Amino acid sequence: MSWRADHSVLSCAILSLVALVDCGGRSLGSRDAGVADRPGHAGASGGVDASAGAAPNGVSGAGGVAGGVAGVAGATGPAGVAGGSGVGGATGAAGGSGAAGHGGVAGTATGMAGGAGSVAGMGGARLTSKQTSYTFEEPVVRGHEALWRPVFVTNSGDETSGVLKAVLGGPNAADFLLTFDECTGIRLGANAVCEVRLTELPVTVGDLTAWLTIEGTPGGTVKVPLNGTSVAPAVLTITPSSYDFGRAQAGVFASGMPVATFTVKNTGGRTPGPPVVGIGGTNANWFAVKEKTCGAEPLATGGECTVGMWFYSASQAFPRVGLKEATIEVWSGDDRTIATLKGTSWARLTVSFDGAGAGRLVSTPAGIDCPGACSAEFTVPKLLITVTPDANSVISTTSQCGFDTGSCEVELYVGDQMLIATLDHK
Repeated sequence: MSWRADHSVLSCAILSLVALVDCGGRSLGSRDAGVADRPGHAGASGGVDASAGAAPNGVSGAGGVAGGVAGVAGATGPAGVAGGSGVGGATGAAGGSGAAGHGGVAGTATGMAGGAGSVAGMGGARLTSKQTSYTFEEPVVRGHEALWRPVFVTNSGDETSGVLKAVLGGPNAADFLLTFDECTGIRLGANAVCEVRLTELPVTVGDLTAWLTIEGTPGGTVKVPLNGTSVAPAVLTITPSSYDFGRAQAGVFASGMPVATFTVKNTGGRTPGPPVVGIGGTNANWFAVKEKTCGAEPLATGGECTVGMWFYSASQAFPRVGLKEATIEVWSGDDRTIATLKGTSWARLTVSFDGAGAGRLVSTPAGIDCPGACSAEFTVPKLLITVTPDANSVISTTSQCGFDTGSCEVELYVGDQMLIATLDHK
């Protein structure tokens, strides 16, 4: 081939690029140059058929290929970003080189090259969460559980995620607990949400640091930092450790009835809640809380509160006299402290004679020997009463004992009681 022939071929090639005609005189603006047979030439300003920039099998070109060699021309190449119908989507920023055009007429009409590509960065699964971190602000007593907190995970992508897994990690992972987990083991669809709940349940004392991760492939990883503080359990003491109310006519609230004041102190860590006061033991219903400051708020280390106790039996319909024992118990969380309570209730028995006869009435244990000592106080629940008529008399009745009875047991209840022996002449 001669130099002139070579020069003609070169001129034809230049015209093909600049004037958009082939050597046969046809405009390249309508040719089938949009077929993705030359990867790498972005079709930001391809020909009229640039939307055909997909390979025959429907998978987008590596760079959203469209427009063939005509892509050099268009001045509106920036519009080539974002083809929405491609399957691939990982490299959907087609048309990035369209700015190289300097007057290509065809480019102005078809700058939307790369129509077969997906939007860059939006394809696939992408896990996100609005909960970026959690701090448990209130200190938690070791061995006790804080209120649970939720973490919601969303798949913000356009494809289903891989199988998810929620895991606690970090230096204090053992001090936190997953109380609910609907994420682990599932595949999360596009725009779907799953929930994980967690709490602080410390086994150590001090500042706690950990994190929660939820991950899936595809989907990525969500990481939520966790922070909290744990304190040692409370150690409660109570003083005095015991109190004896002595003798008291139980069942009556007298203005001068003694009140026993107990002081509760926390010598350990912060209590998990306000201290609770209770009364236990066999005779618990013989004692009552008159006043207290315990229970208003948790006790910090070194904190104190008080409880005032009464010896009282008004809760019983017929309280019987005698020694009564119970305990006062104060607790918070797993720690408690106990003091013993003691009191002796008494009753007064007064006896008299009725009728024309005469005789003698005595009690066992000793206290009444009537005539003479016809009234006495007792602290035992039962008395043996013995009535002995004189030689000219007989027993008619004895209240609480019945007819013609020389002796019987009498049960004593709190308060004043009366007993009448009726003696008649023979």
